[in-house]
Amino acid sequence: MKNRILELVILPINYL
Repeated sequence: MKNRILELVILPINYL
């Protein structure tokens, strides 16, 4: 699933 991509995308956004 795209769960892996979601985490990789949410992680950087949270840092910003």
